[in-house]
Amino acid sequence: MDDKKKIYIGMSLIASAFVGIIVILYVLINVQTQKSDKIELLQEQVTVLDTQSDLAKQKAEELESELGESIYLEKLVKEANQAYGYEEKNRREGRLWVDRDSKTMIATLGVINGVLPGARLAVYDDDKRIGYVTVGTPMDVISYIKPTELLFDQQDRDYFRVVLEE
Repeated sequence: MDDKKKIYIGMSLIASAFVGIIVILYVLINVQTQKSDKIELLQEQVTVLDTQSDLAKQKAEELESELGESIYLEKLVKEANQAYGYEEKNRREGRLWVDRDSKTMIATLGVINGVLPGARLAVYDDDKRIGYVTVGTPMDVISYIKPTELLFDQQDRDYFRVVLEE
């Protein structure tokens, strides 16, 4: 019986060691899984923060651009007010030139005439209004107009009358 006890104790120790190894492996795998889940969560948070950072930078650039444009227009108006007389300042009608080769349009109305970015100018072919154009970049006495297919494709003329309608 002594040998049977030794075998039983030996088998019990082997079984205990086997269970111990399984428990240790389970704990290690569980810890590794938790770390992987934590890393994945942190990566998602980094992605969200990167996106928010990009959006914040984009908004900052937009605001900086608007502020810079505002300061530029104020300076332009101040200088133009000193350089041009009453007649030029009160003019609300000008000419629109269409350059078909470079797809550029320029109007002879500018900030001094009250034209701001996004302003709409009525376009006339003699006395017939044929549409509207939108100001892209105003300067002191001229403005660059946003391209429109109406004038590039449907009209043969290169010069039109434009009126700033308020």
